[in-house]
Amino acid sequence: MTGSPTRLRLDNGLRVVLDEHGDAGATGVTVVYGGGAHADPDGQEGLAHLVEHLMFQGSAGYGAFAHFNYVQGLGGVVNARTWLDHTEFYQEVPATGLEALLAMEADRMAGFIADESRFRREIEVVKQEIRSGLAHPMAAFPWRWLAPLVRGGRSGAGDPAGSLNALDRLTLAQARAFFDAYYAPGDAVLAVSGHFATPKLTALIEELFGGIHARPSPGRVPAAVNHHDRTHHVFAAPTASAACAVAWPLAEGPASTQAVVYELLAKVLDTAVRDRARTAGPDLIRAWAALGVHDLGLNCAAPSAIAAAFHLGDRAQARQAVELAQRELQALAEGALTGSALEACVRRERISVGYGLDSFLHRSRELASYEFFLGAPAGALRKDADLRAVRPQQLASAARALLRHAPISIELAPHRESS
Repeated sequence: MTGSPTRLRLDNGLRVVLDEHGDAGATGVTVVYGGGAHADPDGQEGLAHLVEHLMFQGSAGYGAFAHFNYVQGLGGVVNARTWLDHTEFYQEVPATGLEALLAMEADRMAGFIADESRFRREIEVVKQEIRSGLAHPMAAFPWRWLAPLVRGGRSGAGDPAGSLNALDRLTLAQARAFFDAYYAPGDAVLAVSGHFATPKLTALIEELFGGIHARPSPGRVPAAVNHHDRTHHVFAAPTASAACAVAWPLAEGPASTQAVVYELLAKVLDTAVRDRARTAGPDLIRAWAALGVHDLGLNCAAPSAIAAAFHLGDRAQARQAVELAQRELQALAEGALTGSALEACVRRERISVGYGLDSFLHRSRELASYEFFLGAPAGALRKDADLRAVRPQQLASAARALLRHAPISIELAPHRESS
């Protein structure tokens, strides 16, 4: 589980990670592109997510939904997701289906096919997804409101799916331009994990992907770190009860070993705020903490953040909950975490990591993410060792780094219809 994957870079810039392991006769394949929600031009929010949908509408050699139909016909798993800073397409198939699957991936990387009718149909599909989310507004809490503050107001930060109004203004020409800019092989990663022979697969990938035209990529524009507006923000929201959250941005994108420290810090803080909320009285209904804007962890470029969030009862005060989280983080900065408590947290995380890396699909996604954001895919397979190496003083140091700047906090005040 800890072997080093093979890394390649084709002449057109495509980065390839090959992780030959296991004999179960299955493979996970993930393709990551640099066009996430933060690449949406102003006024075109939701464009990246829409292009993700259109990538299943056919390519030069395959018809609409051929990709889905092929993978599902093999009994495999296929899906895609638009994140803030990248979009990923992932699937797991029997090893016998790998060659045809890679041919499909290469064909749509070379250029998707979408006419006006398919374009408009997918807009309606995305709009229905958005409406489903709006029916449960707290499903996006706290990041729908908090992310634009953490990431300097960047487009797409609040909801990568976009908005109903913005979708109605999008055009097929804009989608094609987005594909040309952000789906270039030079800003993409292909990761394959599972049962195959590396030399043979290397030759196949060079044959299928090597001829794709190298296009200039605009690259990733770093989001601004919000060091200035750290006041307490209050929003009227269509919620049944009040809620609040507090975030401590990480100004730098951590290396993989340091990211493990922040992941553990978030887990320890999560346990602390949950325990403290339970003893604070019935009006702190629910509390939790997590790493990463939209809880993405490593799947997010700088600035990321650790955040704590609370659902509040009728008598609870948002500022009191925010101060509770601040005190818990301060205690961790002062060395309150014992070695035994850290050991228990590490043990839980190691179980989770081991379970994930036993999955060909999850493993390929982790390798692609580590390559895309860190340029170090082996870190995904070394995570167990990195976890065991963390010491309490490292968590204290990370907590102190977060506390150097004032946090960003928000409060959702339920919007009441006038009678």
